[in-house]
Amino acid sequence: MTAAKWDFPAKEVREQAAAWLMRVNSADCTAGDRAQLDAWLAASEFHRVSYWRLEAAWIEAARLAALRPAEREETIFKRLFRPALFEAMALALIVCAGAATGLSFYLKPSVQTYATAVGGYRVLTLPDGSAIELNTDTAVKVADDRSQRTVWLDKGEAFFRVKHDAARPFVVIAGDHAVTDLGTQFTVRRISSRVEVALLEGRAQFETIHRGAPLQSAELSRGEVAVASNGTISVTRKPIANLSDELGWRNGLLVFDGTTLADAVSEFNRYNAGQIVIGNLSIARLKVNGTFPIHARREFADVATTIFGLHAETRGDETVISR
Repeated sequence: MTAAKWDFPAKEVREQAAAWLMRVNSADCTAGDRAQLDAWLAASEFHRVSYWRLEAAWIEAARLAALRPAEREETIFKRLFRPALFEAMALALIVCAGAATGLSFYLKPSVQTYATAVGGYRVLTLPDGSAIELNTDTAVKVADDRSQRTVWLDKGEAFFRVKHDAARPFVVIAGDHAVTDLGTQFTVRRISSRVEVALLEGRAQFETIHRGAPLQSAELSRGEVAVASNGTISVTRKPIANLSDELGWRNGLLVFDGTTLADAVSEFNRYNAGQIVIGNLSIARLKVNGTFPIHARREFADVATTIFGLHAETRGDETVISR
């Protein structure tokens, strides 16, 4: 395969990726546009890699725009992704490794996908010594290069213990928001469009990165919890002991301290294929205390019925708690 034949599709795919990135970050982006992007990404690993790398660069572009408000984001984007740059990057791959081996290198960047099933748990140790612990039903993509360490949290919850390196920022992207490590241990939980970040150690920057939304940013410190939902970011503070209890899943445990029965049931349902169902709304606000293994949903139901004088009935894979 000659260099010319390889260079054309690489350049074309990069330009398509840049066009998609501009489209989905525009104010008039529709659900249909996002569905078409998903289809384009699913069609080829080459598509996915091109898009992910440009997306990481776009995060940096958005950060530069925030620091230099006089310069429009569109100007920065065009400078980063102009066609000449696509051609230069493709040519550099060819010169360094030859056409065939250059293509192999490009299709195998340091972008890896990891996931856990419902009830699963996994620890990822990165080359720099940083660690990521994945909770139940969680999916992440990890990219590690010379300039930046980037993690995309596609769904679920993860605990991050980061080795700080000012020269190589550690950025977690969750939907329309990004968390940048400033020397930190933190959790990120993403459920649909809602993102929650809790700081156990150090500091982190939490900000909006969607170009169609107002720029919002908060620097978080130990004990602070940021929640992004419905276009706003709110920050509250929790005792570290409470945050540690919420991380009981790292040891296979759920810790409840004045937790409503509805919230306790919701937590158990995250970890188990079989579900607990509250049969009466009147019991949803009963308060629960105790520590339980994450898979002990039937035992939890037995305890709840005994303490509160309720009734538990098994219906297939469901356990229904009612009066």
